[in-house]
Amino acid sequence: MGHTHVRLTSAEISLLWGSYISDSMAKQMFEYFLATSEDDDVCKLLQEAYTACEEDCSSVADIFHREGISKPLGFTDSDVRRDAPRLYSDITLLFYLKNRTMIVQNINSMSASLSAREDVRQFFSKRLVRFNEMNNRQITMMLEKGVYIRPPFISLPEKVDIVHQESFLNGLWNKRPLLAQEAANLFLNQEINSLGATVLNGFLQTAQDEDVRKYMQRGYELSKKFASLFADALNEEGVVFAVNPYLEVTDSHVPPFSDKLMLAHVDALNTAGISNYGVGLSSAFRRDLGALYTKCIAQTLEYASDGAQLVIKKGWLEQPPQV
Repeated sequence: MGHTHVRLTSAEISLLWGSYISDSMAKQMFEYFLATSEDDDVCKLLQEAYTACEEDCSSVADIFHREGISKPLGFTDSDVRRDAPRLYSDITLLFYLKNRTMIVQNINSMSASLSAREDVRQFFSKRLVRFNEMNNRQITMMLEKGVYIRPPFISLPEKVDIVHQESFLNGLWNKRPLLAQEAANLFLNQEINSLGATVLNGFLQTAQDEDVRKYMQRGYELSKKFASLFADALNEEGVVFAVNPYLEVTDSHVPPFSDKLMLAHVDALNTAGISNYGVGLSSAFRRDLGALYTKCIAQTLEYASDGAQLVIKKGWLEQPPQV
């Protein structure tokens, strides 16, 4: 009895397509980072990430080939200049790796859940395991180098309390202390925006097109503002936390990446940021925190929309699969 061929669903096609685009971009960036890194330990992690991107792009291309689907153009050697001078410090690259791994972990978890066909489920499941292992190695290295920044500590709960008053939701007056999950999300978004500002500062220094440079300037200022807003929310509550002192950009103005790649990277950061704010919003009971996340989502959506218009104007937007 023959086997019935199972077609790919819209979810599986879009998830595989997005994975290829993301990995082809990261692959080019990791090649440049490997060429400029001066830390052997960081190089090992960069090589691991590069190999993962290369193998996963090949796996997606194979699935698409078997289905008669054109693989995306993605990003190629023309989008990177490997002989460009160093743009970011090695510790900055370590934080960059850690953040990208976290983003891919979240996407892989959703992708595996949305996939039904066995080969696609296996692809995302194996990818999830691989990135979980990479995440552990990255954290271990950060701890060994003494640069890992822990979220805030809190007093340990010694008894069970039940909420009886609606003032639990207040955020404008008579505010209660932050919940542990609220403090953790504020810290995470402060840290990620600090990293985003550093990445965008490097893009700002090296963008060649004037419109792209102006867009990077806006993103840099927006990331700094958001980082400050989240830090202020923690400081107002007397929460002790560390601001990352290790993020560095050199003074190089030689572009290692094409303007096309940098715009696509910012789009990915926008998407991840909106997702993070959504998580923060959904877990924030205090109304002032809900307003903060709503504001950040609205402003990021506006910035992302302007970026999409710019990419289309430049002729750099590859059309995703459509119905």
